[in-house]
Amino acid sequence: MILNEYKNIVNPMPYIFGMFILGTITYKSFYKYQWLAIFIASCFFALIYFLKGIKITLIMMLFFVVAVINNSFYYNYTPGVTEKVTITSVKPYSVSGEINRRKVYLEGKLDKVKIGERILVRGEFISELEIARGNIGTFNIVENKKLKDNFTSKLYKIREKIFYSIKEKLGWRRASLVSSIAFGYTEFLDEDDKENMKSLGLLHAVSVSGLHMALVYGVLRKIFGRKYTPFIALLYVLFTGAALSTIRAYIMLLCTSLATPLRRNYNPTAGLSLAGVIILIMKPYGAFEIGFILSFLATLGIILFNKKLNKKLYKLPKFLREGLSLTLSAQILSFPALVLTFKEFSFNFIIGNIILAPVISVIVLIGNLLVITWWMPFIFNYLCFITYYVTIVMDKIIDLLEKFMLPIFYFNENTSFMYLILLMSGYFYKKGYKKIVYMPFIAIIYIMISIYSPIPKLKYYREGAYLLSYKGDRILITLKKDADFKRLEKICIANKIYNSPKNIKIGENIILRKNGDDFILQNLNKEYLLKRWREKNKSEYDIIDFSKGDFNEIIILKDEVVPLD
Repeated sequence: MILNEYKNIVNPMPYIFGMFILGTITYKSFYKYQWLAIFIASCFFALIYFLKGIKITLIMMLFFVVAVINNSFYYNYTPGVTEKVTITSVKPYSVSGEINRRKVYLEGKLDKVKIGERILVRGEFISELEIARGNIGTFNIVENKKLKDNFTSKLYKIREKIFYSIKEKLGWRRASLVSSIAFGYTEFLDEDDKENMKSLGLLHAVSVSGLHMALVYGVLRKIFGRKYTPFIALLYVLFTGAALSTIRAYIMLLCTSLATPLRRNYNPTAGLSLAGVIILIMKPYGAFEIGFILSFLATLGIILFNKKLNKKLYKLPKFLREGLSLTLSAQILSFPALVLTFKEFSFNFIIGNIILAPVISVIVLIGNLLVITWWMPFIFNYLCFITYYVTIVMDKIIDLLEKFMLPIFYFNENTSFMYLILLMSGYFYKKGYKKIVYMPFIAIIYIMISIYSPIPKLKYYREGAYLLSYKGDRILITLKKDADFKRLEKICIANKIYNSPKNIKIGENIILRKNGDDFILQNLNKEYLLKRWREKNKSEYDIIDFSKGDFNEIIILKDEVVPLD
């Protein structure tokens, strides 16, 4: 039987996880570029057939088909006129929710809704898929009615009440910081605190990550034992908002705790892959979320490189060696994703993670004790007193570290591409494929051609800029008065900068002209409105929609424009 062949694979879970990722990416590509999606999937399975044979290829294809069907089941759903909605995001400019566990935008009659609330809505659904964000469309609400809280919404309300109780003792800013670090309540987190955490490479600290889950799970296991800890830890996952990184950490810890009673050796790569498969079954769009990507890449980096780095740093003191090896190994694979997302990188993460990690761990533990003792005023107040001074210590350390901050380096997507090529080349060279040494040189030629751009291209940066590039000209058009011009110039490798000009011409036939707050792209006799915001517009022009996040770059041909996914 085919499944018997599967036993020849020592660790099948990474293969299955890979098929779910491929199936999700193929489904997204097929939605717009059918033949390209078919070509990529066919090439991949042809390679598997060449390396592993027909039986393994058929098994892989089976899981690939399951992943595609799972995506189809998620996106091919049309809500009715009346639906139950759970509010998942409330922002000044948009409200989002879930209908039958599918993400939707909400418009129309929304009376002071809060995150976690459940409402019964009546209205009209407009299907408009945004596969990269998991949204199936927009529900225009004509009438809504608040429903009785379920278990999850009650947890959200308790979390909010705990935050306000902490605020009464510590003040708004410290309460926001503690609530964010301890149990993922980031709604009121100060922008300066976000920026400090970002500059020190500690953004994972202000959202519940594997660090938090491991600490909480470890403490719970000592108090309640192996039997009850998984159930109590699951409550913590729900209480914190069930972020993908938290779910990933919970599943891996659960696999670890079950390995001993089931008399199985725990394989961390298999545990990570199993977590990925479960998450993608529940939320197929997770493969495109930066939280999911960074969490998995950082964890895989730790699994693959932590022990090796620890051994190489044997001359350092134990606490420094372990902290440094863990921090560096987490960055090895997550670096390209970080650069693609934030367009910058600094080695401050080494200082931040080694020096501040112990303080953050203390805040995680005390913050969650505040949750447990919320109904016990005397203990709660005493813990708030301790927390106040812990946050003061944290502020003092951050102020001190700012004096020794290393410079920030700005990169664009070419850096990530080149890094990945070097990583892959090194891996295959060690496997004996010596001719792979030519790949970096080919990549450099490709990057040089891309920067020169023999075909006109326009790229949208969400920081607030367009980049027009053609035959060596790289023209940066800033869209915001407060945009960081120097940062954008370095990221884009621009040689010309304009602050919202009226008209710009590139090549013989391409003109970019201002039209109110937007821009019109004119190519020969055809005109396109460049759309940056999620809003309804009635326009006489064809629309190039950057607001969905499905693409951020277009190639401008004579007769048409082609979006690059």
